[in-house]
Formats: sequence, structure tokens, C-alpha cells
Amino acid sequence: MTFTVKAARHVRKKATKGHTDTRPKKHRPSDRNRKAVEYPTVDPATAPAVMTVVSK
Repeated sequence: MTFTVKAARHVRKKATKGHTDTRPKKHRPSDRNRKAVEYPTVDPATAPAVMTVVSK
């Protein structure tokens, strides 16, 4: 009696690596030179309240 193992011959890419591999590529020079959006830093002490309790 012989046993044969039937498994994948190569591993699959994990979630994030697979998404970045198949996402649309930047081909135009204007897209390649574009930087990521820089948001201003917010001081937690001066930030507005997320929720306000009106009544209990």
C-alpha cells in the first residue's frame, strides 16, 4: 500500500502581499512623483470631543 501526498507545489502570497502585488501600478510620471498625503498633527489635549453625553 502506498500513500501519495497531494499538496500545493508553491506557497500562496499572504493577504497584504497579494493585494499589493495585484493592485494597479503607477505608469504615468505624474503619478510616480506624487507623494503620500501629509496630514497635520493633532494635539490630543486640544482635539474636540469624540462623543458628548447629553443626558443619563
